[in-house]
Amino acid sequence: MGLPRFTFNRRQHLILGSHIKTVVKSALAAGALVVLVAVTGFYSFVLIKPNAYPIPAANVTAVLPPGVSYKQLTTGTWDDFWPAWSPNGSLIAYVSYRTGEPALWIMSASGTGALQASAGSEAIGYPSWNPNSTMVAYWSMNGQDSEIDIYNVENNSTYVVPGSGPLAVQSAPAWSPDGSYLAFFVRSTESQLLVLDLGTGRTTAVANVSGSYLAASWATGDSLLYSSSTEGYEQIMRLTLSTDEESQLFNETANSISPTVGLSGQLAYYSDLNPGQDSDYLQGYGGFDVWVSNTDGTNATFQYSLVHETEGSGQIVEVPYIPGVIDTSVQPAWSYDGTMIVYRALLEGMGSSLYLWNVGSATTTEIGPMGPGVDSFEPSWSPSGASIAFCSDLGGLYHIWVTNTNGSAASTGNGGY
Repeated sequence: MGLPRFTFNRRQHLILGSHIKTVVKSALAAGALVVLVAVTGFYSFVLIKPNAYPIPAANVTAVLPPGVSYKQLTTGTWDDFWPAWSPNGSLIAYVSYRTGEPALWIMSASGTGALQASAGSEAIGYPSWNPNSTMVAYWSMNGQDSEIDIYNVENNSTYVVPGSGPLAVQSAPAWSPDGSYLAFFVRSTESQLLVLDLGTGRTTAVANVSGSYLAASWATGDSLLYSSSTEGYEQIMRLTLSTDEESQLFNETANSISPTVGLSGQLAYYSDLNPGQDSDYLQGYGGFDVWVSNTDGTNATFQYSLVHETEGSGQIVEVPYIPGVIDTSVQPAWSYDGTMIVYRALLEGMGSSLYLWNVGSATTTEIGPMGPGVDSFEPSWSPSGASIAFCSDLGGLYHIWVTNTNGSAASTGNGGY
């Protein structure tokens, strides 16, 4: 540890003493006004956009499968992705191709009053709200340059997170519990985990990282859990910022990735650890299961993503299972009360579906929509836990949908060990 304070001296970011000047890209929308403003004690060019135009409301309700109600929030001859429900429940941020290029948009939780919140980019993803629902951090890319941007809902402006470009990793930026800090990754000669202090505007490199599953989540206001590769395995590391102390959460010869800490203080993650089975024959779908534990790694338990079969007899042992491979590219998502986890799984030739694991009752429920060729992904909880927003191509193009979480979809039975 003991990494030096991180600075960037590249084409897009010039750090001069205590002043950060951000070079605004030429690809900004025509007619936008660029001004120099103070951002948390530093100076940064921000984009003040012209008045955004609304998307007409299109609230279409479908019932697929029977008993589970789906409501379509966006519609049009374009695709919409990446819904992110604000913590206060009133807004949903998402990525839309309405103008031909992906851009960040904001709409009400009912699907009305949509406004464009960023200029078009080559790629945008992973929108993440701060705890008080005033800012959205997201990853964006133009050409070979990628960065983390923050959109301020209150003043309709955007600025580039210092130190994030031009090599920000395509992953979700992580807000600290009180919104004072933002963690994200960059790739260079040596990949690093960085933390932006919103109070000072300074970005600091806090850890060197490696591996294919770079994701981070705050365990407390002073400690981070993140994925990194060590000794040939993907592992979850814990870093205490005030003491610079780092430790590996699990000491196992297995891969543990995509940590997510819920508001209840529990950790959810994916692991391919196989603690041992009683059946003679084991059929696995991709290797990774959904696990939960305390943030120090104790009291770990998991939900099987395996089908057990007694060899030779064809007898299926009834256990919870996921009919496909878990999508490990996105972290599992906790409900706000810390009782349920939603994630995505894929079945070859059948598209993908969303699944709820109720950690308390140890049951798994498919909330869909599932069907030949239908893909549903990128789930985001409402603060009440009653609904989940997600992206799906149900009906053709990709749009934003919501579903209830207490429908009559069949449960797969008892799970969690």
